[in-house]
Amino acid sequence: MRRRPSTAITLEGRALSAAAPILDVIDLAVTVTASTDLRDQNGVPIPSDAFFAMAAGHNVTVSATRQGDAITATSVRLDY
Repeated sequence: MRRRPSTAITLEGRALSAAAPILDVIDLAVTVTASTDLRDQNGVPIPSDAFFAMAAGHNVTVSATRQGDAITATSVRLDY
Protein backbone atom coordinates (compact mmCIF):
# COMPACT_ATOMS: atom_id res chain seq x y z
CA MET A 1 0.00 0.00 0.00
CA ARG A 2 1.34 3.39 -0.94
CA ARG A 3 0.96 6.21 1.60
CA ARG A 4 0.89 9.93 1.06
CA PRO A 5 3.98 11.65 2.45
CA SER A 6 3.46 13.54 5.67
CA THR A 7 3.24 17.32 5.52
CA ALA A 8 4.56 17.63 9.11
CA ILE A 9 8.20 18.72 9.44
CA THR A 10 10.57 19.66 12.25
CA LEU A 11 13.43 22.12 11.86
CA GLU A 12 16.23 22.77 14.32
CA GLY A 13 18.79 25.47 13.66
CA ARG A 14 19.76 29.10 13.90
CA ALA A 15 17.17 31.75 13.11
CA LEU A 16 19.12 33.74 10.54
CA SER A 17 16.56 36.54 10.58
CA ALA A 18 13.24 37.24 12.21
CA ALA A 19 10.80 39.88 11.00
CA ALA A 20 7.13 39.17 11.69
CA PRO A 21 5.56 37.09 10.28
CA ILE A 22 8.62 35.39 8.69
CA LEU A 23 11.34 33.49 10.50
CA ASP A 24 14.30 32.31 8.38
CA VAL A 25 15.71 29.04 9.73
CA ILE A 26 18.57 27.29 7.91
CA ASP A 27 17.71 29.23 4.73
CA LEU A 28 14.02 28.27 4.85
CA ALA A 29 11.30 30.91 5.27
CA VAL A 30 8.83 29.84 7.96
CA THR A 31 5.55 31.73 8.37
CA VAL A 32 4.39 32.36 11.94
CA THR A 33 0.64 32.87 12.32
CA ALA A 34 -1.57 34.03 15.18
CA SER A 35 -2.19 30.36 16.05
CA THR A 36 1.52 29.43 16.24
CA ASP A 37 2.53 28.37 19.76
CA LEU A 38 5.59 30.52 20.59
CA ARG A 39 7.75 29.60 23.59
CA ASP A 40 10.87 31.04 25.18
CA GLN A 41 13.92 29.00 26.20
CA ASN A 42 12.14 27.90 29.39
CA GLY A 43 9.06 26.66 27.54
CA VAL A 44 6.94 29.59 28.70
CA PRO A 45 4.46 30.99 26.13
CA ILE A 46 5.42 34.45 24.84
CA PRO A 47 3.69 36.97 22.55
CA SER A 48 4.86 37.24 18.95
CA ASP A 49 6.43 40.70 19.36
CA ALA A 50 8.64 39.43 22.19
CA PHE A 51 9.46 36.28 20.24
CA PHE A 52 10.54 38.16 17.11
CA ALA A 53 12.60 40.60 19.22
CA MET A 54 14.61 37.68 20.68
CA ALA A 55 14.74 35.10 17.86
CA ALA A 56 17.28 36.39 15.32
CA GLY A 57 20.70 34.81 15.83
CA HIS A 58 19.46 32.17 18.25
CA ASN A 59 18.74 28.49 17.83
CA VAL A 60 15.11 27.46 17.47
CA THR A 61 13.10 24.28 17.21
CA VAL A 62 10.19 24.54 14.78
CA SER A 63 7.28 22.16 14.27
CA ALA A 64 5.52 23.03 11.04
CA THR A 65 3.45 21.89 8.11
CA ARG A 66 4.56 22.11 4.52
CA GLN A 67 2.27 22.57 1.56
CA GLY A 68 4.15 23.03 -1.68
CA ASP A 69 6.87 25.58 -0.97
CA ALA A 70 5.02 27.15 1.97
CA ILE A 71 6.13 26.27 5.51
CA THR A 72 3.78 27.32 8.33
CA ALA A 73 4.88 26.96 11.95
CA THR A 74 2.57 25.25 14.41
CA SER A 75 5.03 25.79 17.29
CA VAL A 76 8.42 27.44 17.77
CA ARG A 77 10.69 27.29 20.81
CA LEU A 78 13.78 29.39 21.40
CA ASP A 79 16.82 27.28 22.30
CA TYR A 80 19.45 29.48 23.96
